[in-house]
This record gives sequence, structure tokens and C-alpha cells, in this order.
Amino acid sequence: MRAVFFCFSDGGEGLARRMAGPGDRLVRVGRGRLAEETARWWREAKALVFVSSLGVAIRAAAPRLENKESDPAVIVVTEDGQTVLPALGSHLGGGRDLAERLAVKIGASLVLTTSSDRAGLTAPDLLASRLGWKLKGRENLPAVIRELIDRGRMPYWTDMEGLLPDLPEEYDPATSPNEAALLITPYKKDLSPARVQLVPRCIAAGMGCRRGAAVENLRAVLASAFEGEGLLPESLAEIRTVEEKASEPGLKELAAALAVPLMVVGREAIQALEGDFTPSAAERHLGIKGVAEPCAASAGRLLGRRVCGEGVTAALALMKRRPGGRLTVVGTGPGDGKYLTLEAVRALEEADAVVGYRLYAELLPPELLDGKAVETYSMGEEEKRAERAVALAEEGKKVVLLSGGDPALFGLAGLAL
Repeated sequence: MRAVFFCFSDGGEGLARRMAGPGDRLVRVGRGRLAEETARWWREAKALVFVSSLGVAIRAAAPRLENKESDPAVIVVTEDGQTVLPALGSHLGGGRDLAERLAVKIGASLVLTTSSDRAGLTAPDLLASRLGWKLKGRENLPAVIRELIDRGRMPYWTDMEGLLPDLPEEYDPATSPNEAALLITPYKKDLSPARVQLVPRCIAAGMGCRRGAAVENLRAVLASAFEGEGLLPESLAEIRTVEEKASEPGLKELAAALAVPLMVVGREAIQALEGDFTPSAAERHLGIKGVAEPCAASAGRLLGRRVCGEGVTAALALMKRRPGGRLTVVGTGPGDGKYLTLEAVRALEEADAVVGYRLYAELLPPELLDGKAVETYSMGEEEKRAERAVALAEEGKKVVLLSGGDPALFGLAGLAL
């Protein structure tokens, strides 16, 4: 999350520098410039952090508030560094979690004012923000949260058993949608006034096209595929295609517009798939079983046949549950293990695998590597290291990627991203 830190004094600026991370922006606000600076960053920033009083932040933000889903989070940090308060956008804007991280970073008290947060309960909009899911029926949210607070439980229904990540312990499964206040499904549903829906990003679209296909045609065929299956377009997680089509400008533009990755499925992976795929010209031109259906099926369970139109094909699949891996980039500091930060030591202790340049691994205390899979590389193999670390994390492993010195300054964090 990119944050802009507004400060108004030398002390506030020093505190802001302690909190800001890579990609954040620090703005020293001059007299009479607050409205101008707030307007400048309102659309660009994910969060605005005011090192000031609550009143200053509210007066600056109030004229620009439009929509909870698009407004940035607004967080207040007192100039003495003692208190952090998420003022606006705590849930959908991600402000609550960012405020908690900032409080931990500077050793401040976190002040929560939202009733569900104070009760230690996870509201559906907070869950949506954390998982990157879409919330539908937002107008019904107050009634649903009131039920959560009053009962201390959240009855939910889903048609994705075995495919969801672990949910908060106060979430209780219901046997039918009528018994639930929360629906978790990628399919279109009618919502009563006391019900909301979370739409997981769980659908992979396999797509193929003739050379030079227009992005408008690609978008139309993809929309037709979603409509045919009764799926919400917000459930799209990624677009998959073959290597020969991955450089198509229309596909790249579509993926960028929908903010999803464009994934390449290898020829061997396609040929290894079992299934009754629709006969395709790709057999004749590319020597493979097809493009749209096999590419979709490589991600999970194929949902129906492909949709065709204007030289474009699209097929959809319900993706398999991805293991909960984790990748931590650890800087080794000046080289002596005694200078490792506590966070670095903790990450190494919890890791299943450690990936890095051979010298960096050899400099670590041996006890931190005991019982772990350690993979070392030579100088110049930075991209291989990062790719291997990501692959291990995607398999569900807890992985540490070693970097010399500061991982942001020396680039390994950027490669991993």
C-alpha cells in the first residue's frame, strides 16, 4: 500500500520518516497548503497518514469524501508518537491494518473506534480488504455487522467448500443461503436487505485469439463467458494463454485493464492435461490440444465449453486452492550474524527453505539453517534465486530469500515482486 505522510513540524517529519517505507511519500506541509496537498494526493495514494491532530485530518479529508471503496484510508498519528488512529477507510480502505503496522513500528498505542474491531471481530468488509475480494450489497453491511456484534458470530454460506482460505473463528458455516448473513461465492446471487456477498477471486480465464485481435472483442467474449456461467466478473483472478499468444497487444491490454496477471501455460503442461477438449485449430497450427479450454483447465476445474467470437476464444475454470506459502526477503546486514534484526531471525527460524547467494548463506549462524532446505546460487544468478524462492512459496512453503545488506536498496525485494 502506497501511503503519503503529511507532517507539519521537524518532530513530525522525523516521526514520519520512521514510519514511511519504500514507495511511500513524505510531504512537509507549509502554512496554508494543506488543502492543496490533500487534493494533490487524494486520488494517487492508497492511504493518507497525518502526523497531526484528528481535527486537522478530518478537515482536510471531509470535502473530498465520495465512496468508501475508492477513497483512500485516512490515519492519524499524534506528533508525540504515542497514538495511531485509523480515522477513515479502516476496513475497505485497509486503514485498520496499516495503522496497526505503523503502531508496532513506532511503539505507539493503536486506538480503534469501530465496534467490530473493538470487539475483536472481523467484519465482512475487513475480510474482503485483507483477501482482495469484492464486497457486494454494501448498503446492507450495517445490518450484517450489527448482527455480528450482537451475536458474536457470522453465519455464512458458500459453494466453495475446500477452496477457501481459513476464515475467522467467529464465522460459522450455514447449510443454506437463507440461513446466512454472508454469502461467499463467485456466482450472481439475489441479496436480501440483511445479507451481503463476498466474491472471491477464484476464476481463471483461458483465452486464445487470432493475431491482432482488438481488445474490445477480447473483452466482449470474456464477458459472454462469465454471463453464460452466471459468474460475477469480479471473480476473475487471472488470464491464461499459450506462449505464442502471450505477446498479443490486445491480451496484454485486457489483463492490464482488468488488473489481473497474464499467465503463460507451457506446451508440455497443456499436452499433459487429461480432458475432453473442444477440437481446435491450435492442433493444426500450434501442435497442441487447444488454447482456451486447456489453459483454463491448467488452473482448476473447467466450467463448460469455450465461448467464441470475432477470432477470440475464452473458457473459464474454478481455480484450485493455493497453499498458504510465504516469502520473506531478509537482508543479512554487514555480514556478521549478530547484526541480524529480530524480524530476520524470526523469519529464518520459521522458514522451511532458504534461498540465496552462497556467501550470504555461509555467513549465517549454522543453527538458523538446521533442518531447512538451503539452496545457494552463484553471483549473477539473482533472477534465478528470486524465481526459485517464489516457486517454493507457491508450493506452500515458508521461504526466506537472502539479500546482502538492505533488500530494498540492493534489489532482491524488487526482483521477488
